[in-house]
Amino acid sequence: MSNELITDELRDRFAGEAISAEKEISEKLNKAIGKESFDRRWFWELLQNAIDSLSGQVDGKLNIELKLSEIEKGNNTLTASHDGGYFKPSNQKYRFDDFKNLINPTSGKPPEDTDTVGRFGTGFLSTHRLSLKIDVRGTFMKQNEELVSLTTTLDRTSFLEKSEEARNQRIDALILGLAEYKRTIDLAQKEPNWPIAEFTYHLQKDESLNRVYIGFDEIRNNLPFVFALVDKLNSVKIYDELTGKNFDYYREPFLTLEENHHLINVKELESKDSFSILKISGDGKSILFKVDPINIESKSFRFINRHQEYETTFGRFSPSLYCTYPLIGSEKFCLPFVVHSNSFEPDETRDQIDLKKKSNQDILLGSLILYAEFLKKYSILGCDLWNICTTQNWTELDWVDKNWYEDTFLRDLRDKIVASPLIKILQSEGDKSISISIKDCFFPDFYEAKSEDSGSEKEPSTIHYELVSLLKNRMVPSYGDLAHWLQALWTGDNVQRISLNALIKDIATTKDINSFSKKIGLDHEEALKKLKDFLIVISKEKGFEKLITGVDQAIIPTVSGVFQEYPMIRKGVGFGSEDLEIDLLKIHCTLLDSKKYMEKICETSFVEILNTSQLIGEKKIADDIAIEVDNLLTKHSELVKKIEKEKTAAGVVEKNKIESNLSIVLNWISKFDGKRKYFKDSQKRRILQAIIDEKDSPHLTSMLELHRTNKVSLANQNKILSDEDLNAKLEKGQQMLDAIKDENEKFEKLKKIGKYFESLMKEILNESFGVDRVRHIDGNQDFTVEDFYFELKSTTNGNQILMHPEQAEMSQKKRANYYLAVFEYHKPHEQVTKEEFREGLRLTNEIGEKLDSIVVNMGSYESGDENVQVLFPDVYKSFDGMKKYKYVIKKAAWGDKTFDYVVNEINKII
Repeated sequence: MSNELITDELRDRFAGEAISAEKEISEKLNKAIGKESFDRRWFWELLQNAIDSLSGQVDGKLNIELKLSEIEKGNNTLTASHDGGYFKPSNQKYRFDDFKNLINPTSGKPPEDTDTVGRFGTGFLSTHRLSLKIDVRGTFMKQNEELVSLTTTLDRTSFLEKSEEARNQRIDALILGLAEYKRTIDLAQKEPNWPIAEFTYHLQKDESLNRVYIGFDEIRNNLPFVFALVDKLNSVKIYDELTGKNFDYYREPFLTLEENHHLINVKELESKDSFSILKISGDGKSILFKVDPINIESKSFRFINRHQEYETTFGRFSPSLYCTYPLIGSEKFCLPFVVHSNSFEPDETRDQIDLKKKSNQDILLGSLILYAEFLKKYSILGCDLWNICTTQNWTELDWVDKNWYEDTFLRDLRDKIVASPLIKILQSEGDKSISISIKDCFFPDFYEAKSEDSGSEKEPSTIHYELVSLLKNRMVPSYGDLAHWLQALWTGDNVQRISLNALIKDIATTKDINSFSKKIGLDHEEALKKLKDFLIVISKEKGFEKLITGVDQAIIPTVSGVFQEYPMIRKGVGFGSEDLEIDLLKIHCTLLDSKKYMEKICETSFVEILNTSQLIGEKKIADDIAIEVDNLLTKHSELVKKIEKEKTAAGVVEKNKIESNLSIVLNWISKFDGKRKYFKDSQKRRILQAIIDEKDSPHLTSMLELHRTNKVSLANQNKILSDEDLNAKLEKGQQMLDAIKDENEKFEKLKKIGKYFESLMKEILNESFGVDRVRHIDGNQDFTVEDFYFELKSTTNGNQILMHPEQAEMSQKKRANYYLAVFEYHKPHEQVTKEEFREGLRLTNEIGEKLDSIVVNMGSYESGDENVQVLFPDVYKSFDGMKKYKYVIKKAAWGDKTFDYVVNEINKII
């Protein structure tokens, strides 16, 4: 037809209605076909209209068919038909007949109609996302119940054009469509074999065909829930002539478990698949669960994760909100059950409900009463209960009140979950399982690192699980269930997740292997094996040293069975309980030209240390040194005789080197061997005799006192007293003893001052970064905060401070992450307050750069900055390979950054 067919009479009669319809169709059609979610929704709109056709028929049943066909190559159609009710005239003054409503889709449901969801209204327009051209055939029942056959084509293709000319064409087409409908409804007759209702969509694009298949997937996932909610729906059949795959879904009669508790079974005849839905109803609402019946008589069910297949197919949660049909688009509001109510008030596009509105909120809160009833009835004999306990933290949704969701709904939901006996545990081998509540259960939460080529997903660590189970009296879920519960449950709020760090601290409270074995109920050897297995597993974790560094994290069993933290073990050699004096190791390296013990400490892997059977302690190292000292003394005696006999300087350099080495040993003996007693008195005297001739030696020590005690034999005393140089030696020895005493007293005082300022530093670091992030470690830095290092120096001279070479090397390695912190004070240290200390600290993270050239090129000892010098104190006699030095850092290089400034900068990073 052309516009010439529109008479003035027709225009006057239908123009107003057509203009209004054109505007409404344009607005709603563009909105509908632009929503991707409508790819999953088109079937529900067709089903809704089919079910509504049975309105008023108490015993009416509906069968709906979908047929996907190829008319010609590249030209496919989808035909949807049903055997429900006829198209009917309207008894409402302001509502169109059903068939007319297809042409002019205003509201398909009057306000007073509570039986239908809405027929051929705005929702039907969303099916145009499949095709803008739909052929309609149907049977119309007149007011006098006469049946007539009607047909029309809904062609909305021009509605996507924006021009005024296209708008006029649309209005004219609507006028002709309305006129044709008025004419044919009076003249039409009933044709034989005419369908009750049939809609054929012309799928002229590949994307339209894809949308059909998306709808088929949607049907498979959510149709069982709709079967459970719509008693009038009998079957849904799909005939896919393109692939040859057919589906025939039908529902078996409801099975009543008890009042308002029903089991609905849905079958698919072609594949023999079966779907079961458990529905609990009350007070105008229902909650539904996907289940696999185990024993219906005892009400035992396996609960199925309804989200899993949906997520695989669509990449999102399955809808939880239903208003008879799923509210496609509301998936981000995820619940552990489906909730349905016809009292929900969806928005116009039926893809969400206003959960800022009290009436909708009250329906959801009411569903929690049904949920609590469900948990009480079905949890004891239920399986895979984690699938009905998944909750969701707040997700930004503009249609949900955040405060209501978090403070009221989510809290109430989780309270009901944690209070229910959902966790099955075995208290001892062979016992039947018992059920306990989530709040009384412990969940080992640590996934062991797997090798990349293992081909398996990460699983909870078995040794972590076993230790938590033993420590917590087996109040844990089975290992097979654990990963599911960890994934389903949230963190906090009565869920006791036992992290790796928490387990370590729990073990550390036992203090030693004996107490640990008693606590977990195993004998000593079994408990030790469990603990070693655990340590080996966590040693594979990145940064594992931090996990076992700290007094409350000491879990490494020593030979004596006492637990030690990681740094203490590394100070010992092998798996010992003692702290190794590090200078003794250095002496060993110097005298024997070997690094075997130092390497064993610094380079041996943790697992090797853990499993070593050969324990090496200070005594073994001291014995090696004592043997070498005897060798040196013998060599020294030979050199002295040779020099005196030959009256030559040959051998003097070697003699001096031996004496210097011996004086290093003697210096250590004077400081540390008083209690250890590693070296014999006779050897100490021989060392003293070898070095005493050097009148200017700075290394005479308290060992001279051996010659003033009655421990020396009378013969030796006479020999000493007959020495012509005795008075000079005694005077020199006393001077050295006084000097050493002063040095030791000064050292202890400085150590005390250092400890005081370190305690203040620890306090302000804890306050600024949190206790969990701060570590106090002896070594090349005093403190660490994550990957940042702090070396604290205090001074009263105001000019310079000293750094050891090891500290300098660490500053170069860490560069901007290494802070030198200097505090200058001019009053008794104990009077310095924490506030004064914090205010007076000055920091720099450029010291590594300033020291760069001298650290890299130690041979030249060239300074890279005029404020940094290398200092060579005359501590030992100088010889090749024994230069001991420190770095002098002048005040100009200390830096001017305040502590608060540095805290600010670091917090931006961590």
